[in-house]
Amino acid sequence: MEGISEQLLIPEFFKLKTNEVSIEQKGITLINVNGVAFSHFLEVIKAGYFVKNVAYTDSDFTKKSSERAIDLQKKYDSDIIKVKITSLETFEMDIIESNKSGEGKELLFQALNKTKIENGPKLQSKTSSNNINVDEFFKEIESYKAEFAMNLLEVLKDGQNKDARRSFNVPKYIEDGFTHITGSNE
Repeated sequence: MEGISEQLLIPEFFKLKTNEVSIEQKGITLINVNGVAFSHFLEVIKAGYFVKNVAYTDSDFTKKSSERAIDLQKKYDSDIIKVKITSLETFEMDIIESNKSGEGKELLFQALNKTKIENGPKLQSKTSSNNINVDEFFKEIESYKAEFAMNLLEVLKDGQNKDARRSFNVPKYIEDGFTHITGSNE
C-alpha cells in the first residue's frame, strides 16, 4: 500500500468486511511503501518468496506517473501477486465515492467535521440531502489525508456508530484484495 492513510484504515476495513478480529490474526502483514516503491517488494515475491499478496495503489491517472499503476499490474499480476488500483485518482476519493450517500456519508462527515472544524460543517450543510460531491469533499481533505484517516478510523471504531458502520462501504478494489489474500471466493 502507498501511505499512512491506507496503513491506518485497511486493517479496520478488513475487520468490517471479513468479520475477523484483526488482520494480524489471519497472518497478514501490511507494508507501507511510502509512495511508489512497490517494485522492490514485488521483485522479491516474484523471484521466489511465494507468499500471496496484494499491492494497493492509487491510479493517479491525472499525474505524470499515470501509467505506473497499470505497468505494475501488467508486470506483476499473477496467482500470487494482485495489483489492485483505485477506480478514481486516490484511495481517499474511492472511499468518498463509495460512501457519498446514506450512513456512509454521515460517517464521512463526522470524520470531516473533526478534521476541518469550520469547513466540514459548512460542506455538510451545503450538501444537505444531496450526495457528496467527491471532488469538493476531497479538496477539503487533500492536505489533511492522514488526519482525516485517523478521524475516520476513530469514527468507525466509535461504539455509537456500531449500526452505521455496518453500512460503510469499502471500495471494491480493496475488497477484491481481501478476497485474494484470504482465499475466499476464489
